[in-house]
Amino acid sequence: MELLEFSLKSIRPACDYINVVYSEESWYGKKSPVEIRPALDDLVRRGLVDEVLEYKVNVKRQPTDNESRKRNMGMKAALRAGCDYLMSMDADEFYMGKN
Repeated sequence: MELLEFSLKSIRPACDYINVVYSEESWYGKKSPVEIRPALDDLVRRGLVDEVLEYKVNVKRQPTDNESRKRNMGMKAALRAGCDYLMSMDADEFYMGKN
């Protein structure tokens, strides 16, 4: 979570729409030790994120299945927002634009 803002700043100039899909627990059911949603809502207020979606983990599923479903949730939201292209990334990934 600590790198998310910097990651978003690296792509915001090139994106018309950004969503963040998060979960309050790990694939194994361990709850997050900190509240995530207030920080995400702040990113929306500051214009770095357009939509925040919460994925509810199903611990009966394999972690890879949860991961796929979580990414598909973000893709479906991007399609609803009218996006023609999608770039899925994790919070600790960065992209460099043209200088």
